[in-house]
Amino acid sequence: MIDNRAFALTDEELVRYNEWATKIATAMGEGEVESWTLSVSFNFSNLGTSIIAYVLDSDRRIDLIIRDELDMW
Repeated sequence: MIDNRAFALTDEELVRYNEWATKIATAMGEGEVESWTLSVSFNFSNLGTSIIAYVLDSDRRIDLIIRDELDMW
């Protein structure tokens, strides 16, 4: 059975997420975007887990693939 450890970010993954989120926040501020949402999707199956960060309602090319054992992207 899957438990919370499957979705806990490693230190390296957390650093990558924070760097990505900082870039997004900076770009949104410079672009004078008033409202935006960062989301993180946690997916799992018997084959593994997938954790992907994205900006809601945006171009999916800027997504951050934190972990993709499911080969979703």
